[in-house]
Amino acid sequence: MDNEEEEDLLYHQKQVKRADLGRNVLTLEDLSEKYHFQQKSPSKYHEKIKSYAKKECQEFSCPNFLTSVVPILGWLPKYSLKTDLVNDLVSGFTVAIMHIPQGMAYGLLAGVDPVVGIYTAFFPVLIYVLLGTMPHVSMGTFAVISIMVSKPVMELGADPLAGPGNLEAGQPVYSRIQVAAAVTFCVGLVQFLAGLGRLGFLSMVLTDTLVSAFTVGASFHVITSQIKHILGVSITRQSGPGNLPLTYIEIGKNIATTNLFTLGIS
Repeated sequence: MDNEEEEDLLYHQKQVKRADLGRNVLTLEDLSEKYHFQQKSPSKYHEKIKSYAKKECQEFSCPNFLTSVVPILGWLPKYSLKTDLVNDLVSGFTVAIMHIPQGMAYGLLAGVDPVVGIYTAFFPVLIYVLLGTMPHVSMGTFAVISIMVSKPVMELGADPLAGPGNLEAGQPVYSRIQVAAAVTFCVGLVQFLAGLGRLGFLSMVLTDTLVSAFTVGASFHVITSQIKHILGVSITRQSGPGNLPLTYIEIGKNIATTNLFTLGIS
């Protein structure tokens, strides 16, 4: 017998080690029979809704509900004037100074007077004091919202520089501030109802790719909308598909009328 056969024989003669579980190995049927284990059948949707509603009704508390809707009722009694007031005043002045030029720029983006942008930066923070839940956030509009508001404002709002003869007969005349106020009121009403319904969890459906793509696309629109102001040229407003290339074509046609002083200050 050669060496290889001897090694194979010794290998098969070795005692096979097995793990000791302290009990016999059980199948799912043995487990159900021995321990009376029964797998629950999947509950139906109406049963889930019923159990969820029952749990919410049992755990409902009026003070907790009020503090969740109006958070100032929860944190204001705990507010310390000695330790927090000075820091809040400094941060408030800093954000206010920053909001002045930003509000004016966003007002121009939205197609309304610059002073309206300052009002938009002023009033939301007063509401956020009552309803806000984040102490480290600066409330107010931003470029993407301003551009989205500018679309109905430009389409439905009358140009303040246009004379009465440029308006069609029988067409209702709305100022741009009226259209902007109507749009913001409707959006605020929808957001208020969504807040009462606790629909913030829907933001989890928006993937990072979708948010990043939306942000990058909006940045191109913001840059394009500001080029005419940087150059100081007057161009025809473009809308619809392909408005970005058409806007650059209009800028190229009027590039000779660039205001050098405006360009230098910009």
